[in-house]
Amino acid sequence: MSSRYILSNPLRASFVVVSLVFSGAAGCAQNQYSARSLPCEYQAAQVINPQTLDLSGFAGPAVSSEFVAPGDVLDVSIAGGLNAEEVIELSLRIEDSGAAVLPQIGPIHLAGMSTGEAERNIAAACIQSGIYLRPQVSVTEKRQRMNRITVTGAVEEPGVKELPRGSSYLLEALVVAGGLAEDAGTTVEIRRPTGDGPSPANPVLKLASANGATAANLGSVVDRGAGALFHSVSLDLTQAVTQTSAGEYLPDGSVVTVQKLQLPPLQVIGLVKKPGEYDFPVGRPVRLLSAVALAGGTTYNIADRAMVIRPRDDGGAPAVIKVNLQKAKSDGQENLLLAPGDIVSVEHNVATLFFEAMGLARVGVGASVPLY
Repeated sequence: MSSRYILSNPLRASFVVVSLVFSGAAGCAQNQYSARSLPCEYQAAQVINPQTLDLSGFAGPAVSSEFVAPGDVLDVSIAGGLNAEEVIELSLRIEDSGAAVLPQIGPIHLAGMSTGEAERNIAAACIQSGIYLRPQVSVTEKRQRMNRITVTGAVEEPGVKELPRGSSYLLEALVVAGGLAEDAGTTVEIRRPTGDGPSPANPVLKLASANGATAANLGSVVDRGAGALFHSVSLDLTQAVTQTSAGEYLPDGSVVTVQKLQLPPLQVIGLVKKPGEYDFPVGRPVRLLSAVALAGGTTYNIADRAMVIRPRDDGGAPAVIKVNLQKAKSDGQENLLLAPGDIVSVEHNVATLFFEAMGLARVGVGASVPLY
């Protein structure tokens, strides 16, 4: 075929140009795969929505609110002293040592006891002191000491929350903070003051520790903030919910931070009506045809070639996945599952390049494929 014949026939010339373009591109491409030959390390994993996780395991062991703990205030009624008609009403605060001071009797250890046990202990001390012969003692919980927990990050109502010491666990903290926000990730950071740990003076914490109240974590470290020591723990909720733990206890002054989920956007370029970046939805599988529909559909109804450029986590050369839009309509494997950060490029084929070369008007295709 002579060059004069090619130049005199614009239709044939456009096909020759197209052939040269495609043959050159095929020779230079690296890390190219088809949807069916894609290695496991390049396959997209579904993004987990933490709002769908069962977080009930973080509620911690059941601790009765009747157990007396340091910082609690008790209403105590004592009758039956030397004057049988005399009734003494007291309001006792449990000290950090676990004891309460009764007038004319002295300190009595009450922390860790139920209200019934506290009544019997107070009655015994009254008899031993010689002030009461057969005392009738009544003890009721007036006010429990509260733990002040700071909840920040991707929750609906961040701020400083108060929780009863006996039920101061991660799940309760998330509940009083309104639950996880839509942009919540699966990582939760917990900072606890190191001076508030399980000890005989803190029976509620001691009980929680005995029940194994700890969740799986990514790692822990001791850090210093505002002059105080804190013990930091990083939890992966997707891993922790599978553990048989009894919750994650939060002593007074703890800080809970729910990390936000930061997903790189999805980019759709090439022969689409609305090329650009689009937020990658959380917890919803996004496939090739959905991304094309999100970008308004193709600008040519004959456009059937696309490439998905998938970056590597280690910063290496990205994978280029070749897909066929027409096959994707009937082949689930060809309708590739996309990952955050993917670039979807709807490419020219021989027919679309011919239309471009001949200057013909584009024939648009509407976005008839649902996003999810």
